[in-house]
Amino acid sequence: MSEAKKSGAFTRFFRGAGYFAKGFRFAVDHRPLWPWVIAPTLLTTVVAGAGLVGAWSWGKAFIDGHTAGHGAFLAAILGFLLLLFVVSVGYVAFVVTSLIAAAPFVGTLSERTEKLATGAAVVPEGAAHILAEGVRALGHTLLTLLLYVIFSGALFVLQFFVAPLAPFIWVASFFLTALFLAYDACDLPLSRRDFAFGAKWSYVNRHLAESLGFGAVVALLLAIPGFGLVVPAIAAVGGTLLFLELEK
Repeated sequence: MSEAKKSGAFTRFFRGAGYFAKGFRFAVDHRPLWPWVIAPTLLTTVVAGAGLVGAWSWGKAFIDGHTAGHGAFLAAILGFLLLLFVVSVGYVAFVVTSLIAAAPFVGTLSERTEKLATGAAVVPEGAAHILAEGVRALGHTLLTLLLYVIFSGALFVLQFFVAPLAPFIWVASFFLTALFLAYDACDLPLSRRDFAFGAKWSYVNRHLAESLGFGAVVALLLAIPGFGLVVPAIAAVGGTLLFLELEK
């Protein structure tokens, strides 16, 4: 059994959390990775920026429309709840948008990271297999994002209608996001090894502490304006390095 599995859950959690920083250092130290980090960052900036502007305009109009005509105190409460709801939905929309925008690049980024780290990378052989694997990986990604949106939406609706539970729902939402982001990072090397959808989730479950630690850091950094735009690319590097470490 690996040394990582001999450690306690908290130790493994923080070990996994450290792999985003390791991914950042690895990307900075290896110039061949730079174009593959910059390209998804630029595309994410354009797509997510447009989405955030639209979400803010819609959210402001929605809040103004639903608080008009109420007393000042009730309007303030409704405005605060609606603002939390809009911000929460906006964060999920940003996570989904950034992952979709980075998707055309992160597979190659992960493969090149693995090759630089180990001297070789597992890659599909033959054009037909590459195409089939690309279609399957896209299907897995879209299915995962759909599940994430459904679960997150359910939690946000519950948060809006059962306000006293909001602090607990925020924690649950955060770790839900961390779990899906961890899956997204591990999905890249696992797809190259022809793992089925269920087998990928089983892998994340076997390394749940490390996965949640890594995903939690990614989820926090995605919320930082500006820096969050480069996070999906660095997460692909860090997630690949974490996978390689776990596989030892």
